[in-house]
Amino acid sequence: MSNLHLALADLLSTDHPDVLNLAGLISQELDAPKTGKHPITNEELNSYRVDLLKERYPDFMMKERYKSYPSKKIIGKNKKNLFYYIEY
Repeated sequence: MSNLHLALADLLSTDHPDVLNLAGLISQELDAPKTGKHPITNEELNSYRVDLLKERYPDFMMKERYKSYPSKKIIGKNKKNLFYYIEY
């Protein structure tokens, strides 16, 4: 769920309603061991991936199974800079 949230935040923006909704679901999922309630099914989670991301991830996430796009947001720029400094 957190990888999906990161990808959506990069694609849509951190204040987009779908990104904020997913953040809330992640918070509820973390409480699931205590509450016994899972806020989202795997099928619903997959619909985020298919409907919103169109099964594309930002290039910095290096998801080989999916198509990627070049990230232009600050999240992607920071990750790319980090990868650059790690290599050198």
